[in-house]
Amino acid sequence: ATISETKNINKINLGEYTNILNNDIDIICNFLCNLVTRILQIIEFFIIYAYFISFNFPIFISTVIVSILMLIIYIKAGSLVQKLNIKRKSTLDNKTIMLHKLYSSLANKKNNINIIMNLFNKDKSYLKYNHKYNVIIQGIIYLVLGIIEVSRYAIIFYAIYLVSIGNIEIGTILLIYSYYDKILTNFEVLGTITADYQSFNVSLNR
Repeated sequence: ATISETKNINKINLGEYTNILNNDIDIICNFLCNLVTRILQIIEFFIIYAYFISFNFPIFISTVIVSILMLIIYIKAGSLVQKLNIKRKSTLDNKTIMLHKLYSSLANKKNNINIIMNLFNKDKSYLKYNHKYNVIIQGIIYLVLGIIEVSRYAIIFYAIYLVSIGNIEIGTILLIYSYYDKILTNFEVLGTITADYQSFNVSLNR
């Protein structure tokens, strides 16, 4: 068992080992600790859908279709987010290795110009992928929220029509609007969960 563990440790470079201890363990713990809260937020979706089906079936169907399409976007984007996260963590590992080398060269009073240049290049590479990773995540979330926002106003206009023909009361429009606020909030959380889940998977595999 000890030999096997030694072989596994030898497969991990110093940068990866440092970042596993400093970052990956925290990511795994935070994801698992927040799991219950996020499950409750997902349950809230079903409560909202139950309300919609109780008073108007077309609004319920429209909301469910939009929600399913947005979930598909999140799922499809998940593999891209995971690939970017793997690359981001790899560049962070390389940057951390150069930081260790710089520290060693400073401690030993060696010439560290080449190390500083390499560190600069590794840092630039990490910032590039980190920026791309965050832009993609936020872009996906805002795309989804934008589509849901448009669907909300379409349903509000439909609800106004229902009021005009006496099918529902005007107070119901405010209720629909506030429930869609909750849907928007939950989909924003769901986007964060998607990103966190991909980070959790990458960290767990490391």
